[in-house]
Parts: sequence; structure tokens; C-alpha cells
Amino acid sequence: MKIGIGLALALLLVGCGRAQAVPAPATDRDAPAGDAPAPVRLSAPTLERPPAAGLVYDRWETIGVAEGLPSRKVLSVTCEKDVVWACTEKGLAEVRGGKVAKVWTTADGLAHRVVTGCVRSPATGDLWISTFGGLSRLSGGRMTTWKQTTSGLMNDVVYAVEAEGDRVWAATASGLSWYDFTKDRWGVYDHTNATFHEPWIYAVSAGEGVMWIGVWGGGIVSYEPSSGTWREFRDPDGEMEVELVPDDGPVHVITSFLSWSDGVLWQSTYFGASRYENGRWRTFLKKDSGLPSDFVNAVRARGRWGYFSTDSGMTMTDGDHWATYARRADGKGEVRIRRPGRETETRVLETAPPSDFVFQADAAGREVWTATDLGLGHGVATGNGTLAPKEEGR
Repeated sequence: MKIGIGLALALLLVGCGRAQAVPAPATDRDAPAGDAPAPVRLSAPTLERPPAAGLVYDRWETIGVAEGLPSRKVLSVTCEKDVVWACTEKGLAEVRGGKVAKVWTTADGLAHRVVTGCVRSPATGDLWISTFGGLSRLSGGRMTTWKQTTSGLMNDVVYAVEAEGDRVWAATASGLSWYDFTKDRWGVYDHTNATFHEPWIYAVSAGEGVMWIGVWGGGIVSYEPSSGTWREFRDPDGEMEVELVPDDGPVHVITSFLSWSDGVLWQSTYFGASRYENGRWRTFLKKDSGLPSDFVNAVRARGRWGYFSTDSGMTMTDGDHWATYARRADGKGEVRIRRPGRETETRVLETAPPSDFVFQADAAGREVWTATDLGLGHGVATGNGTLAPKEEGR
């Protein structure tokens, strides 16, 4: 049976590791229903991005348990300038220089051994970590944890976390929570006070003045904190089994993840993928695009490219050009390149990603990292080959 990252994570929820929770804040647990929180400054996160024309990653290596990972199952990955964070089912691995430098566990105060994601706050430099047992913050080498019973966190099962301005946003199994760490104030949103068809929130991503929210069974919801305006985006044709009308909205209401960058929003679902820019939707299926599978676990936006993680490999696209990476039966790698107006090109690589079942991917500079069921994949572009001609790069 195929399962996506959200369902896979749900099946991994077994027991809670020990962690010290912070006391409940003196302020109210949440904002009154219907009240908009105080305006907050939102801006796009910064990261060294891949070139606009899209690189071809031709050299691969695997970091696994033998190299220091606490588990071969890596659920998500976040890469920064000098460090890569591998979120596993047995703790958070800190990778520096291609080596595992440290593994953060419940013994260090981590909320739970199953880590679903992490993000660095641009305001403070602290690392916020989402887990299956609460929300943790790594600051100055010290771990602090928030639980549902001691804070405004709606549920200890946190699928994703986003940090913008003075706030941290947690996508949970019971709704969306935000925490203003300068005022020690919490706010919560669910189907009773927000435009959520379901309370399961799988993803949250900050755009320019807008928070984008991925809802299980509810498509995509946008929220403008400055005005308190909500807007829902769902597949207009209403068909759950097929994409009846292409490009008419999100490809499906089951959003497994979403990510925003450079004015482009990408959506992953278990039935295909979507791209949204300037009011225009584009939908992608395996049969009519470079997607290796319609079962898409997650997506990560970097620059104007979306890195999609599927059960049949990782693919990157700007919507027109595609490169899909997979592992062959002989242990070598393979990249399938699809360009407009050309036949699909297949290149055999001497090295390969660890697995085709990819939970999530991230990229920076000339490197890409993949979180898989068989370890952490690391791809490097050693040459200058690109997917799009330079004159097409944006």
C-alpha cells in the first residue's frame, strides 16, 4: 500500500520521548474567534538558490546509518548555507560538511523522536522543529519544548512549521497554531473560526503578505494576517478521482504539502501537482508532464523551481522543464530530462540516489538533498549543464 508523508508519519506515532515543556503562557491561549491578530510583517525567506535555468545533478552519494544517521528513514530535509538538517523517525541529525556532526534526541529535550520538519526564524536565528510530540526550539544549543497541554499548540502532532517575522506557525492534526514569541501569545485556527473544510493542516508556507495553508480534504487556504482575510482554493470540477478540467484550480483537495517562493505557489497531492502564479493555475499529471508518479509526498520551492518528492523518484520543474532522478536496478542513477518540443532524454549516472521513495527534497547552490526511506541523498551538479537555455532562465 502506498502512503504519503502525512499518512506515513501518522503510522509512526508510537510513544512520546521525554522532554521538558515550558510553562503555559500568562496570556490567553488563543485570540477570540473571528478576531484578526495584530498585523505582522511577512516576507519571503532567503536562501542561496539554484540557478534560474535549473542544474543537472550528476553525482550522488548516500548518508545512512553507517555514516551516523539515527535512522535510515528520513522524513524531511532542510538545507542552509553551512548545515543540513535531516529529520528522521529517531531524532534530528545535524549534517555539516557532508558528515553527521550531531544527533538531537529526546534526551536533549526534543519534543519527540519523530521529527517532521524544521525552519530557522529569520528574526532570531533560532531553529524551530516540528515533531509528533510537540514543537521544539533550538537556541544557543538549548532545546525548549511546547506541548498541547502547556501552551496554545492545538495538537502535539505537528506536520510542519514555518517562521516569519515574530511568529511561528504550526500545522497540526487539529488546526493551525501561531505563536508570537516576543509577546508569548498564542492564536489558533480550525474549522470553527477559519475557512478550513477539515482541521487537518499538513503544511504552511509564508508568501508576500500571505500565509499559504495546505489542508487535508480542503485544498489550499490563503490568509492575510494584516486584514484577517481568508480565501479557499479547491478543485472547481469537484471530481475526486480524475482531473476533469485541467488548469481550473488545484489539482485535488487532498493537499499533502505546499511551498511558496518568488511569487510561485506549488502544491503536491496524492493525485498530481499544481502551480499557481498571478491568478493562473497549472495542473500536472504523470500522463501529461514530467511527473514520475501522481502520488506526490511533498514539494519544496526554491527560486522559481519546485522540487517534487514522489514514490517513484524526485523531480524538479519550473512548469515547463523537468528533470527526474531515480535509482536503476543495477545500482546506477538515472535522470530523465523533458524539455518543451523535444523528446525525453535519459542519462545514466554512475552514482544514484538512495531510493525512489522520496519524502521531501531541498536544494541550495549546486546541491540537492533528498529525504528517503533508505537514507539521505546528496546530489551535486559538477558541470554547467542546465535544463533550460540561459535565455529562458528567469
